[in-house]
Formats: sequence, C-alpha cells, structure tokens
Amino acid sequence: LMQELALSCPLLPKPYAEMALLCYLEDNLPRLEGYGQSSSSHEEAAFGKELAAEFSGWKAFTIETYDLFLREMAAHIRDANRGYA
Repeated sequence: LMQELALSCPLLPKPYAEMALLCYLEDNLPRLEGYGQSSSSHEEAAFGKELAAEFSGWKAFTIETYDLFLREMAAHIRDANRGYA
C-alpha cells in the first residue's frame, strides 16, 4: 500500500503517508476490526506489537515535522508565484 501511495502521490514523503495510515487505523479501528486476522503465532503477535510500538513512538515527531513540511512548501509556493501575480 505504501509503495502504491508513493508512486501515485510522489510529493508526499513516505513517512508522512505511513503516519497518516496509522492515524486513520487508530481512529477507525472499531469499524475495521472485522477485516483483520488474528496472529498465527505468538512470535507474529510479538512482532506486530513491536512494530506498533515503534510507529507510535515516532507519531508526535512525525506530525510535528509534517506541519513544518507543509509550512515550508506553502512558503516556497508563495515565493515562486509572487512574480506571476
């Protein structure tokens, strides 16, 4: 899914797309639980918890840098269009 998003929306850096997906899943988990599958082993469940903890650990930082990214992009677009107005 992330590769497909990166190819169709190349201006959105992959870490931000991943964080958007995580936020969406967290916000909509009760509605989406029916589509999931239980882990097939204890090792798989532990690996999933480890990945979820890693992504969650980066959540605040990624959201902050995404805000900075958007502000910088908007400033550069304004500067680029300033001569055309």
